[in-house]
Amino acid sequence: VESLTALGRSFSEKEVEDVLVRAGKKSTVGILGTTTQQPEQALLQGYRMRNLLSENESELTKRVEESMVHEDDAYFARADKYFAKHGDDLRSNVDDRFRRYFDEGVRRLENLLKEPTLAGGIVGEMRGLEDFSRKKLTRRGLNILVRKGKHEDFDRVRSNLKDGFAEVSILDVRYVARYGGWEDALLLLSSRAPVGRWAREGVDSQDNFQSELAKAVRRMGRRREVSELLALEMVAGILEELIGLCPASRFSKVSHGTLFALFDNESADVRRAAAMKVVGTWSARRVTALLKEYVGREGHRYYNVIHWLDLGASVSQRDARNVVRRLADRRARRSGAAARAHLDTMQYRMLVWAEVPRVCCAEHGVQQVPVPWADPRARFTALFEAIVIDWLAVASFEAVALQWRLSWDQVSGIQERAVRRGLSRRVVAASPVVGVDARRRSNGGTSM
Repeated sequence: VESLTALGRSFSEKEVEDVLVRAGKKSTVGILGTTTQQPEQALLQGYRMRNLLSENESELTKRVEESMVHEDDAYFARADKYFAKHGDDLRSNVDDRFRRYFDEGVRRLENLLKEPTLAGGIVGEMRGLEDFSRKKLTRRGLNILVRKGKHEDFDRVRSNLKDGFAEVSILDVRYVARYGGWEDALLLLSSRAPVGRWAREGVDSQDNFQSELAKAVRRMGRRREVSELLALEMVAGILEELIGLCPASRFSKVSHGTLFALFDNESADVRRAAAMKVVGTWSARRVTALLKEYVGREGHRYYNVIHWLDLGASVSQRDARNVVRRLADRRARRSGAAARAHLDTMQYRMLVWAEVPRVCCAEHGVQQVPVPWADPRARFTALFEAIVIDWLAVASFEAVALQWRLSWDQVSGIQERAVRRGLSRRVVAASPVVGVDARRRSNGGTSM
């Protein structure tokens, strides 16, 4: 839809909804709006917001004045685009958790409905959804404030972290990491994490949220002892990320008590991350002493911890670090960091991951074996690049990038590789005949 719009096509909202929202998934939107937001509805709301942000202030103000209950997109679009003028009103609504805003919407509805019985029933249903609606409105308002990045809004974001009225967003994490201190890191760790990727505007996947939170905790706790940092109570995924982010110079100072607590963690991923970090940063002598202490203590012991500590005690520190580094690289590739984009399967993005073999050539050194389904060092499969080239024949770079979720440079790289392949296949033959269109003599010379 975005790429066709960039090419000049126009769509009604009903047409866009038919494209984005599958049959059977459409919500019944009435006076009370919807109480849940599926992935398709989130995409549709994003499309509406982009259209609203293209309107001027008077058009948006008119929409706000004419809006019904739960038609809030125009209000947030105006606050976002004309923040200098309408930002204080947004801050006021965030401060009172949109109570006044919601009450005004109820009063407008009561004035619109002339029948007292009908008005009383609908208003009663609205009041039943008040808590949900105000939390959703507060979250959207906070998203705009943290995107603007003003320090004056820090107390508002911190207040929400403390009382947990609206669940935390990945945008909050980045904002608090910029302005917050150690006590704010503790607030983030104790806050209610987002439920799912599509539940709210600005919330990314759970893995990305945990990764951002681990980065924020490390940044705000950079003046704290690493043992204190790793002893904090947190979700296993965040703790695993935090262990990986610790520099070797800091991790070498972790106490044995903290390490044993990590080795006893219920999560196998945390135990593995801690043991691998020890092997990759400590000397073989220190690892040997730690292994003896771990095996000789009372209580249960885990095999994956003993496996990694035994490796660190049995080989040189350089070899142990190489093993840890290669395994970390392999896990990163399997997580999609070195995957090649392929054509989507239905509505799902498809990535192809393969460990391409390497050979050692006496003349050219270590080389990767060429594969038939992708160019060397390309991040896309050959079939994916062929489809992109077909699109470039009829659309602009910007439209193709939007359609296939690529950057301008990625589209340019695909085009350059296609040109190189075409030139390599071209056979240049000497022409037996040369045609001369015109001949001219000037200043004693001859040109054709």
